[in-house]
Amino acid sequence: MVHLKLNSFGSRLLVALGGLAVFLYLTVWVVRVCVADQIEDPPTFQNLERAVRVDPGNSEYHLRLARMAQYSVEDMNPELAMAQLIEAARLSPRDPQPWLELSAAQGFQSDMAGSEASLRRADSLAPNLPSVQWVIGNFFLLRGDIDEAFRHFKIVLSGSPKYNAILFSTAWKATDDGEKILRELIPEKVGTEIDYLYYLVSQEQYSEALAVWKRIAAGSEIFPAMSAAGLFNRLIAAHMADEAAQVWNDLLSKGVIKPTYQPTGDNLLVNGNFEEDLLKMGFDWHIVPREGNYVGLDGSTFHSPSHAFLITFSGTGMPTCWVACRLMSCQPERLKSESRASGV
Repeated sequence: MVHLKLNSFGSRLLVALGGLAVFLYLTVWVVRVCVADQIEDPPTFQNLERAVRVDPGNSEYHLRLARMAQYSVEDMNPELAMAQLIEAARLSPRDPQPWLELSAAQGFQSDMAGSEASLRRADSLAPNLPSVQWVIGNFFLLRGDIDEAFRHFKIVLSGSPKYNAILFSTAWKATDDGEKILRELIPEKVGTEIDYLYYLVSQEQYSEALAVWKRIAAGSEIFPAMSAAGLFNRLIAAHMADEAAQVWNDLLSKGVIKPTYQPTGDNLLVNGNFEEDLLKMGFDWHIVPREGNYVGLDGSTFHSPSHAFLITFSGTGMPTCWVACRLMSCQPERLKSESRASGV
């Protein structure tokens, strides 16, 4: 540690003057910023020009003035806008926003090489920021460079679900190659993959949806069983029973549902003795709820096995308000059941 002793009056005076200089500089800077902020409010063209003159080192004022000159019908001045954007980028070289807006201005002036160069600079500054990558991806898509567009859009999908629906739709407008979209655009992130799967299901593109499901099932991420319920139901509705069975088997193999949720040689029903929780999806029991009624497992009364399926309903009519069904393939003559009713 270095100790300085200021014994002379001149040394102490120099230190005091230095401190005073720093204080005055900071005071002037604060006053200038405050004055510029007051001048800039409201943000009219004239006020922004004055704010830039008062505080020329503030890139935000240059950026706001550029927007006004670029997009305002009354104050449109493309040359001024370009100059202000260049200055904003110079003052904040690590901020991607001025570079994005400079790229747009260059594009308006048909300077595509300059526009791409500015976008590349923004890309280097924010390689994983979805809002920036969204702009860059659209630039390349409009130029017909699908491969480059997909590279940036994949980063968007990896970072935010905000753009999922529009990007899925845009991808299929850009190309009808489902394999390319899955390989180059959809990140290996189970939430995004499931969203994309259901986009395809909504379009009745079952072959492509099953390709997505195959990748999900082979992946390492675990997800709730109910995530596959909609796919399973749509496959059954489309008379694709074998494919639905494969989805169920994938859930078993992945450990998403327990191995006890499958038929045995003695019982062709999945969870036929109600010993497991009701999944309410897949090959397990499906329940359609109705107000004023209850259906579920009964653990309050002794049974052998220990659980039973309890249905309670209100009113004097027949219990037509509940449907509990099992999607299965079995031999009717081997189906056995026991039922009890009370208070009917």
